[in-house]
Amino acid sequence: MINEVLARIVGDDTTTWLERTVIGWTYNSNIASRLCRPAEVLCDFDVAQWMEAYDPGQCPCRSRRYMDMCTQASIELLQCEGQMHVITLDSSITDNPLLQGIIKAGLNHIPCMSLDIEEVQNELGVFLDKLMAEVMELWELTASTQSFLQRLILKKAKTKMIKYTEQHQHVSVEPFEHPAVKREVEFLTGRFLICPTDKAPNTPTVVCKNFIRKLAFQRLTRPEFVSVATSPASAIARIQGELSALHVLPNAPAALPFLMAVFKAQKRTFRWITNTAETVVSPAAELCACLLRFLLPLVQTFCE
Repeated sequence: MINEVLARIVGDDTTTWLERTVIGWTYNSNIASRLCRPAEVLCDFDVAQWMEAYDPGQCPCRSRRYMDMCTQASIELLQCEGQMHVITLDSSITDNPLLQGIIKAGLNHIPCMSLDIEEVQNELGVFLDKLMAEVMELWELTASTQSFLQRLILKKAKTKMIKYTEQHQHVSVEPFEHPAVKREVEFLTGRFLICPTDKAPNTPTVVCKNFIRKLAFQRLTRPEFVSVATSPASAIARIQGELSALHVLPNAPAALPFLMAVFKAQKRTFRWITNTAETVVSPAAELCACLLRFLLPLVQTFCE
């Protein structure tokens, strides 16, 4: 009966789909969300404290472990430094084989979480409760029949999941929850910025944190940028005031965008961008993106 209900909800495509359904587990967030932390590197740090403590000659990336990954491009980009720093696409930046495999899979890869049978049972039970309450053929059944069906389904599901875990023992732990991987991720992200690569956005570039901060400050001292004596709170309030004219825009988090970097490997330089997600300009950015998608067919027709 449950299969019949699901078939009506999903459609005719379930004729064979239901036969090969595997009750598995959910998925972790993509790798980029774990490794790429531009806010920590370029936003959430004490500038004065960092500048006072930073010594180019004692930079962690100049240790013997990373010496082969230091590149002349860092001197070309930051001539005032006079020291080479790490800029590399080499996954051997880490000697942890599991993390190496994760990095090689690409920033867009989404690892599977370990199968917690009891947790899945709970989620399946919640799903069945909703199904019983929303589908007429099911909520018309007596309470005892509904209870019997749920117990039967949960029992069969548990049997199937136990069999699945026995056949897939390699999916035993979330990659990022492995203690050695967690330690290595914290070690790497504490010393390096991991960012996307231009023209190959799923390929991570590992850059010395001190170098990229110095490069960012150098970029911000160029003539096209003007320093203003405005507090972040004042800037946010001003932006919110200007956006209030667009009544259709929902409320947005009171946070400013921050710098992000993309490595252009073919030119051995960086492209600077800012984020829009979860910031005060997020609704306006989403509206602009929507307008561009709306105009795209018109532009394509015009170009034809």
